[in-house]
Amino acid sequence: MRIEASGHVTIDGVISANGRNPNGGDQGGGSGGGICIRCDTFAGSGVVRANGASVQYDGAEGINAPGAGGGGRIAVIYNPTNQRSLQARSSVSFSTRNGLPTQTYLPNAGTLGTLYFTDDQLMPASMDTSFNGVIFGFSRWEASNVFANGAILQFGADDFDLAVSNNFIFRLPQNYAYRPPLNPSRLSAGGDVIIGEANVVLSNNSPELVCGANLALESNTTLSVWSSPTNGAPADYGALVSVGGDIFLSSNSWIYPKVATNDGGAPLFRARNINVCAGSGFNSTTNGFWPSGPGTPATSSRGGGGHGGQGGTGYGPGGATYGSADSPILPGSPGQA
Repeated sequence: MRIEASGHVTIDGVISANGRNPNGGDQGGGSGGGICIRCDTFAGSGVVRANGASVQYDGAEGINAPGAGGGGRIAVIYNPTNQRSLQARSSVSFSTRNGLPTQTYLPNAGTLGTLYFTDDQLMPASMDTSFNGVIFGFSRWEASNVFANGAILQFGADDFDLAVSNNFIFRLPQNYAYRPPLNPSRLSAGGDVIIGEANVVLSNNSPELVCGANLALESNTTLSVWSSPTNGAPADYGALVSVGGDIFLSSNSWIYPKVATNDGGAPLFRARNINVCAGSGFNSTTNGFWPSGPGTPATSSRGGGGHGGQGGTGYGPGGATYGSADSPILPGSPGQA
């Protein structure tokens, strides 16, 4: 649907374009629809939604089971200067959530739809399960606090800054099978960063997580930190996690450092104290130099990669040693076929 107003739009009720739930057990779910609102200013406390339909199916899960509907598209386009002059900030919830299958076979699930806003003024400080979607229209979100309890969010911009003056708390619903990663390039918070039951990926240009207090990963949480290329792997880091207080990893929470494959610049983690509970940890297995590194042997040698020790001999000798015993900051090297 399309709504155009030369003046102000207030939504205290509901605007809905959800997908159709299938009548039978063998039919896929409908996608969310499209809602486009153009106005001078926008406010309210209601709901605007274009969710995909979930499906109910009693048969075996897998490729023959019906798929759920994908999320729709919502856009709200307004005058940012006039919007900023409003006394009350909008608290409307927007959702283009995907539908879900009866079982946990994730390919049967749809994916999130899109939310397009002129800037970050429609992003609330507090959000729950009624706020969902892939955010487009701006590449920086500034907030005093963010408390997202159940909201499913992603960012459409390739390079996105999330800057919070105080605390950033992001939790998905417990035991929720579909967990698309929250994907800012850079996340900063003056206070605590708390992540629960969620996947967070920092990547693209100079990835960074900086918080003034503590970083806490609650159970069933992952934080992947992808380095960007550096000018010199021995001296430089490709991504930074800098915590003024402590890092806490609860049971079954994991941090995945991933190096820049072409030059080996690895992520750097700084904190006052680091507490890794049983059943949690840091894991960079198989995330070293690729497709070759300083310890990779000659092509077609079938040799093993070298690093602290020399690689084993195949048709030819294995890869040579490299790096430093008292400063092991370089990743490993692959072997050869």
